Amino acid sequence: MSYKRAWDLVMVMNASFKEPLVTTVIGGSHGGGATLTSFGHHVLKEYLSIQAKSEQYVFSEMHDFLDLLAR
Repeated sequence: MSYKRAWDLVMVMNASFKEPLVTTVIGGSHGGGATLTSFGHHVLKEYLSIQAKSEQYVFSEMHDFLDLLAR
């Protein structure tokens, strides 16, 4: 992924939520950077929880599906 594409996605995510997920500091002699906000940490925690629950559900359903495959 290009640098520009990554920053474009950060800007889209920031605009899509009630609060910014990432804050940025413009470069200079000390360099710039980006930091995940406390709200960003909260959103990430929620997303990871949803992902874990989804994986558990899919795994529980896969047993029956795998039984349909040829051996």
